[in-house]
Amino acid sequence: GIATGRERGGWAYPIFRGHLGARIPRMRLEVRDVVRSMRDRFKVVEWGYFLSELKKRRIDNAADVGDALHFLANIGELSYFGDVLETSCLHEDRALEFDDEESTTFTSKVPPHHQNTDNASDLHDPTVSLGLSDFIFLNPRWLIAAVACILRHDLTTEIYEVRRALRNAEHLEGTESLSMDGESSLDMDLKTDVNYPVITARDACLLWQNKKFTKKAAERALQYSNNRSVSPYDFLERLLIRFGVFVPIDLSIDKTCLGGRDYSGYCEYSYYPAVASDNVVEAAHAPKFFFLPSLLGPGDPNISDIWTFKTVESWKTTICDTILFPDGVPPGLMERITASILSDLYTNPGQLRIKEILCWRSAFFLKIGSETSENSNGIVSESIVEIFATLVDQDSQLCVASDSMGVGMRRLIFSGKGQCGDKGSKIWKGGYRRVLKKAIKHVVHEYSGLEIERQAVCPQCLAKKPISQASIWEHSTITSLRTSGEQVIRCRYGHMNDVSLICGTTDEQSQVLSTETQASVGDTDIPVSDLLKAVVIVGIWDENAQRIVRAGSGFIVDRKRGFVVTAGHTLMDRYTWREVKGKIVIGVVPNNSSRADPVAVYRYFARIVVKDPSINDNGVCKLDTCVLQITTRMETDVLESGKEIGEQPETLLMNNPVAMKEQNFKQLSVSQKFELDEAVRILGFNQGGEGLIGPGEELNRCADFARGYVVMKFAVYSEQRPNQTFQPTQEIVVICPTIFGHSGGPCVNQQGEVIGILSRADPADRQRCYLVPSSEWLPLVKVAKRMLSKSRAV
Repeated sequence: GIATGRERGGWAYPIFRGHLGARIPRMRLEVRDVVRSMRDRFKVVEWGYFLSELKKRRIDNAADVGDALHFLANIGELSYFGDVLETSCLHEDRALEFDDEESTTFTSKVPPHHQNTDNASDLHDPTVSLGLSDFIFLNPRWLIAAVACILRHDLTTEIYEVRRALRNAEHLEGTESLSMDGESSLDMDLKTDVNYPVITARDACLLWQNKKFTKKAAERALQYSNNRSVSPYDFLERLLIRFGVFVPIDLSIDKTCLGGRDYSGYCEYSYYPAVASDNVVEAAHAPKFFFLPSLLGPGDPNISDIWTFKTVESWKTTICDTILFPDGVPPGLMERITASILSDLYTNPGQLRIKEILCWRSAFFLKIGSETSENSNGIVSESIVEIFATLVDQDSQLCVASDSMGVGMRRLIFSGKGQCGDKGSKIWKGGYRRVLKKAIKHVVHEYSGLEIERQAVCPQCLAKKPISQASIWEHSTITSLRTSGEQVIRCRYGHMNDVSLICGTTDEQSQVLSTETQASVGDTDIPVSDLLKAVVIVGIWDENAQRIVRAGSGFIVDRKRGFVVTAGHTLMDRYTWREVKGKIVIGVVPNNSSRADPVAVYRYFARIVVKDPSINDNGVCKLDTCVLQITTRMETDVLESGKEIGEQPETLLMNNPVAMKEQNFKQLSVSQKFELDEAVRILGFNQGGEGLIGPGEELNRCADFARGYVVMKFAVYSEQRPNQTFQPTQEIVVICPTIFGHSGGPCVNQQGEVIGILSRADPADRQRCYLVPSSEWLPLVKVAKRMLSKSRAV
């Protein structure tokens, strides 16, 4: 009774669901009889021909036939894949959400084209053919033999031998001769003692045709086929792609390294046609090369040469998510995930372009590019995202948060590195969301019985601490914070992180957060008009050109000595860091000017007192700051930036304390303290054009400001790249509109204290800029004071 389902044994549901002892519908038995009668003549049969044979027995309902075939496949009578949708139909563009929406079903009991029973030719209409039901494997051993031709430890040797035999015979049935120069070159490069995990579509067809068992059955199936546009070899190729045995791959990208073998040089063979087909559309879109993840060797990559969770560029960040397997992992997990992700990226690239791929049995690395355009000016730029995934144990050097793991646990790690602007949106949209979503979905669907724990890793821990000690958050914690509208999350070490950076954010969420931030800023600010009279224009007046050729901003830090702090690149070439020839001119807002109209006048000349000492030592700038001293005053204030500046008589102020005091300079206070999410303002003189005046047409003398907030302090703890001439050691990252001409301008807090000066903007996100912290350039001010004291003593 328990076996048949009539007795439940005290359980709420039947233990065996009534399968044992249940009657088999007559239709299934009749289809089984037809299958057995055809098996002597066919190992594989085309769907249309099989349906026509069933019609002879008055079986003409395609839906019932599909149901019978599924039943026979389940009991091992045959192999049929009519309920499996092709990869191209599985792609979704929805953003990955950190929730449990992983249960979407992509299969249907009967493919759509099985609904038509009147016209067999309609069964192969490409507009309705979604399933892999073109052929039925009456003998499952034929499919096993076909797969075994490819997945073998001596694949490279077999390909070499088959090619040589066919070349000697000078013919290949059904295709062209292989005596092509390109393929001969490839033969010469093959080493038969090494197994390469790459095969061309043509080579796969050669191997299948070389085996009499597979060749004879395929020819017979095609001979009796009602639809000859798809051959059994074409169908096999699609089937293996769908199940991840074949991964379509493009060898013409910048770098392709599979199993330690570099295939980038094989791009010249990409013109080879795929498996011969009468379907022109299908042949045109057929991939030329296939990657075989199951043939990857056991060797591990050189960790230090491939990936590091640290970054030396302040505009980059690294985010990381993991899946923890407390009880270990099933064999082949990483191979299946790799195949699933790469197949998805290659068959449905969208706006993404794979530039580099490095793949091993236990890890892969992707460099993905995506084009973005600025709505304001229409300029198209490319964002690069690096993605690394690996399956490791507790002892691995790449295992993040390994201190929190136990013996026998395994961790599947996904990490993305790219531009941190706009809460890391370019990383999430640049392929990381898609890779992570595909991997999670694969694990949840294929290994539903496994115990797993989804976790996120603190980005600041990855940057500042050993990765083994990195702090992690459980998936449920991230979900609850995002649901409640929290914007900041703190790790156990006290690092504060943006929730949107950890879990990604949609465009709608980003707009809401931006609006909330702007609404909360500026309620208790000291009026800007009280600060602008200490902000100055810093320019270089060229004697030959008779005009100001470079201009930036700065502020007076010491009114007594006439010291001005500005950005070094305003007065020096940013590539060589040599001083630009010319006189340094200073423009100030007069004390008697209107608070509502802070217009500067050119009044003083200055000189560089102190700059970053590393520039003279090794030609590398680590501090984009210099300290100026006002030296002379023009006899008359100048309003234009032309030759009138050079014609003014000058009054000496340097080494004249009394004259310097009479100038009644305004100065700004300096603070070395700041808080994350603190509201700030960047003051300066906009030289990027205003109204009908374009950039560079006229020097602007009207001071303005931009609001923003602090998001992080970036520090570099490792050696930087030797070919870079600009290597900042510490920077404050601020979300604030970056205005051309504000370089060197002070960034002040709500109390009007300077926490840093503007150095540069993010190359990809104009809303993200970088400050030189006051703690970095205050020592230069002290050096300038000592130098001035010594000169007076002499």
